[in-house]
Amino acid sequence: AKRRIDSLRRKNLTIQVVNKDGLPMPELKVSIDMQKHEFGFGTAVVACRMPDNNCFNQTYLDRLLDLDGAGHGFNVAVTENALKWDAWEEQWIGSPDETRNAIKWLNENQIETRGHTLIWPGWDHMPDDMQQNRTNLAYLTDRINERIETMLTDATIGEFITEWDVLNEITLVRDLEMAFSLSPEYQTGRELYGAILQGITELKPNPLNYINDFVVFSGAGGLSATVERYHSYIEEILATDGAKLNGIGFQSHIGMSPISIFKVEETLNDFYTRYGLRMKVTEYDISKQMAPETQAAYMTDFLTMIFSHQGMDAFLIWGFWDGNHWLNNAPIFNQDWSIKPSGQA
Repeated sequence: AKRRIDSLRRKNLTIQVVNKDGLPMPELKVSIDMQKHEFGFGTAVVACRMPDNNCFNQTYLDRLLDLDGAGHGFNVAVTENALKWDAWEEQWIGSPDETRNAIKWLNENQIETRGHTLIWPGWDHMPDDMQQNRTNLAYLTDRINERIETMLTDATIGEFITEWDVLNEITLVRDLEMAFSLSPEYQTGRELYGAILQGITELKPNPLNYINDFVVFSGAGGLSATVERYHSYIEEILATDGAKLNGIGFQSHIGMSPISIFKVEETLNDFYTRYGLRMKVTEYDISKQMAPETQAAYMTDFLTMIFSHQGMDAFLIWGFWDGNHWLNNAPIFNQDWSIKPSGQA
């Protein structure tokens, strides 16, 4: 992996310094500082922590921009919940304007923002009226189209977010699939997913469309039957005319039985060989039941393998501080902002 990193993530750079007459100037010392890494090192963020929002926290922002005291911070972020469909409409985290403030602040600080997520097809993950109208497919279709148009044409979100987890966890979260399978126009109900991607392309041709799921790296690497089902769903989408899928996201919530690093490599090779799509780790964290030193060792090996793979473009953790983490076990900082062994790694 380290040999691949030398090849993939480094390039030789030649600098020629000349005087006003174009003649080389000898014996000069030249120093170069990297301003931004091409690879995405990122985190989920809580929108209300940003300036002018309801749970503003200056320390949170300082660490986001400077993790090590030497000015090295994240270069990509994803709003953890604020852009999810029911969170947006029900204002879980704050108002839509606060979410827009957060996205603007990230952009102003040279942090690219991913959109998460357009469609998470379970009744529990959508507004209540979707389940209440689950047999009214025309209603469901109109609401899905309205959701997509609202997010992609919003002046702020449409400008600054160019990459979306369009479909989230479709392998095991199947309520919409089951609802649309009752339509005589569909055979499986999953035709809906191709139609969603077709609609996005017609509305806004340039967004990068990702599919995102947890089934591949969960447990010791996911059940083979489930992973094969995920492959079949991806292949159905890719076979749909006009449905543009650009990338695959691997959630990577690592449990007590972590996938082996060698299987990570084998899996990435498989997905990249099959599809040739760009890939990202979108939601990394690890069980707090592991010893802190074990968490650090695993994260080191996992990130090394991800960073070394030619198909991978980014590694995002699902929150960096225990004070805002769904499992109270962020990979970098404890509640008191002291750094963890995995953060040091």
